[in-house]
Amino acid sequence: MRQERPGRFSVLADRRIFAFSAAAVLLILLLGAVFFYNNCRLRADPVRFYERMVARSPGSTRLRVGLAQAYLDQERLKEAEALLIDVLKKDPQGAAAYNVLGSVYYRMNRKADAEATWHNGLSSDASFPGLYTNLGALEAEKGDLGEALFFFKEAAKRDPTSPDPYKNAALACYNAGQYHEALSYWERAQELGMREDPLLAGMMEKARRQIAVTDM
Repeated sequence: MRQERPGRFSVLADRRIFAFSAAAVLLILLLGAVFFYNNCRLRADPVRFYERMVARSPGSTRLRVGLAQAYLDQERLKEAEALLIDVLKKDPQGAAAYNVLGSVYYRMNRKADAEATWHNGLSSDASFPGLYTNLGALEAEKGDLGEALFFFKEAAKRDPTSPDPYKNAALACYNAGQYHEALSYWERAQELGMREDPLLAGMMEKARRQIAVTDM
């Protein structure tokens, strides 16, 4: 039997598909290289990275808050404060800006201002989990375990996959001598993929020993 030879159209279509596939692969590789390059720059010098990005997009709230966080991480507190106050003038509903500004005030030892700022953030956006976590940590520092756990549980409701509220709850309970509760929160944080924390792990081991002694 005579076999049919592929038509000219099918050959051209195959070539076009191959060319398109090759271009798509090259685009993916290029985007990956750009992402890797930017990620390396961000890790090497986050302040310089964000300053350049903000210069390109001066109206971006996200980038400006990122720059403020980089300032905070480098203890450039006055610069972070000034930038965030300006951000909030233009975007009064920016919960992320309130969150970082509260952390700036906390680092300045202006804890009343930090608390007020985090509460203002909740007034603008009650769904932002970091605000609850920070308020919980502040209440734990004051020695009010009940209020601290309330805020940590609220944070967990809004971000159920984050180990941070449980990690903070474990630390608060440990400091309050509530060792069973501390271990329970610690185990939940581990289940959610908490990063290794040798200091807190050591505290939890002490909690286990303390429970063992008490139960003897």
